[in-house]
Amino acid sequence: MNATALIVTFNRLNKLIKTIEATLALPFQHIVIVNNASTDNTSQWLSQLHDSRIKVIESKYNIGGAGGFYLGAEFISKHVKTKWIVFYDDDAYPEKDFLNKFESLNPDEHMAYCSKVLDLKNNICTMNKPWIRKTTTFTDNFLYCINKDKFVVSSELDSESITFSFVGCIISHDILEKTYSNIDRKLFIYYDDVFYSYFLLRMGVKIRYEAALVFRHDIVAESSVKLPPWKIYYLVRNIIIGKKSYGKECFFSKRAIAVRLIVYFIHTLKSNNIKLSVKYYFKGVSDGLRNLSGKRH
Repeated sequence: MNATALIVTFNRLNKLIKTIEATLALPFQHIVIVNNASTDNTSQWLSQLHDSRIKVIESKYNIGGAGGFYLGAEFISKHVKTKWIVFYDDDAYPEKDFLNKFESLNPDEHMAYCSKVLDLKNNICTMNKPWIRKTTTFTDNFLYCINKDKFVVSSELDSESITFSFVGCIISHDILEKTYSNIDRKLFIYYDDVFYSYFLLRMGVKIRYEAALVFRHDIVAESSVKLPPWKIYYLVRNIIIGKKSYGKECFFSKRAIAVRLIVYFIHTLKSNNIKLSVKYYFKGVSDGLRNLSGKRH
């Protein structure tokens, strides 16, 4: 199978090493790594890799996950002859049988696929679960806050989806070549994958969730994580920018955005640094309304 891995990294060399090791063990024909101006030893370590499949793109600046995936997708679209591109971060990697299982699906009808994402303790990573239904009304959003199951894929069941995560998604080269410019690099991080995948859906691209395709994501259990101030900033800012950018075609309705802003404010009150979190929250609101984007933390 002619498949290319697209990996974006920034200052996580300890995790990147494991990711590249797992990637090299698979029969990818090309491996494109975007280094987002890491300030640790990532550049030096990457320069010592001599596998002919690897192409390292060194960004002059940290342009975030959104910018990194845009840069890598642009390079692949213009310079790499491949059929499928698998997206993931430097703290994630595919299982050993990932490409074999994907090939066994005989992928034709769908031009985009998404994977089941597990942490290292075999827990489902809910942050990476694709959506199957939007939350539009206040009732939808209330139900989503109580139980997300009606709005996201069932982990063990194959199904159509309406979004994907950039951890373990697979996109055909034909589609990526025509649409990579719609990866919103100005967002820096968060919601770039949701907005891009929903754009593909509106363009008529079918997205398929396949439970047999398994990715590992080296993250701490989400229920135990307190959002740091900078994450709160981008979550708040980008959901507002998304609405300004896409209008009625935005994945999130006004009601959904209102509910999420309330939820993010509650997160500020649970933060280890409440004062700074509140500051970043309102900075996110202000920058979102003024459409100020890029890296601003």
